[in-house]
Amino acid sequence: MQPRQLSSVIYDDTGTSQRQRSSSYYSGGIYASQRSQAYFQSYPYYRVNNTSRRMDSPGREGIDHKSGGSKDSLGYTTGSGPYDDDFGFMESQRGILMETQLDGAIEEIDLDKERFEREELKVLRTKDKQFRNGLCILRFSARLVNMLLSLLVGIFAIDAYQIWEQSQYHKISRGRPGTAPYITAWPRKPYTLPVFLMIGFAAASILITFVTMVVSSCTCRRLPHKDGKFDIFSCVSTGILTALWCLAAGLYHGLKTGKDLYSYSCGRVALARTRHFPSIEFDSACNMHQLVLWASVAAFILNAIVGLGEMVVVVKRRTIRKDMGLLEKLKV
Repeated sequence: MQPRQLSSVIYDDTGTSQRQRSSSYYSGGIYASQRSQAYFQSYPYYRVNNTSRRMDSPGREGIDHKSGGSKDSLGYTTGSGPYDDDFGFMESQRGILMETQLDGAIEEIDLDKERFEREELKVLRTKDKQFRNGLCILRFSARLVNMLLSLLVGIFAIDAYQIWEQSQYHKISRGRPGTAPYITAWPRKPYTLPVFLMIGFAAASILITFVTMVVSSCTCRRLPHKDGKFDIFSCVSTGILTALWCLAAGLYHGLKTGKDLYSYSCGRVALARTRHFPSIEFDSACNMHQLVLWASVAAFILNAIVGLGEMVVVVKRRTIRKDMGLLEKLKV
């Protein structure tokens, strides 16, 4: 019901009553005075006394300061009105109708609120599902690429080491053939620690990536209620992989001393000895070591980007799940 209709029911604000009030308003002063006096006598709560005062009775003494409050303080109080419960208005037919309509309006508001909460919860669940599927795809694809990079690093490092191992005893004589002193193809005691470290880092990365991929597949498909724990596990594993590849690339490049396999294969000494040892593929060994370094750098960058993106999506999804929990509590 519109506000205009409600006021018509309560105050009998129909066209007939409006015309009657209009004619009464423009009638003579005597009739207006009589109507005011009758209205004043009908509703004694408008009278000025010590217990009840209306807005037309300012202060304790009124306008002419004959009764009531002080002159400095207005002290208005609100007494009972013609439609208050003191006169049984709420028990009348109009009061019951008004109360029924008010209850209906409140019930309609509650229904609209429940409908809005259901729609909002549905939207949040859809968003959460989209974020969850996107996060699963991101993790699986990133782990797959990291697995391939780890395999490439391990394979290239092993190939470069095998080139040295197969030709480490190759030597030629400076003088007549078979006489000393000899020229060896490689340093007598080459520094092989960076290669072994890189192989170890690649093996550790493969192991961590494999475990993470298995857990991710199980969680995304069969255990969606354990997303919170897996989010922590995945973020920690991504951070470990990022730190691991950063350390691997840094050590592999920082431990170049001139006698290690990487720097020796790509140095001038190896190029000068190529003509003395044509069977040794120094160029291939140098390419292998460079691929190992750049693949480790690529793995570090990949895991760093994936880690940042994963953290952003996890935080956004946790906010959505928090809102979902609040709406579900309100629904219960």
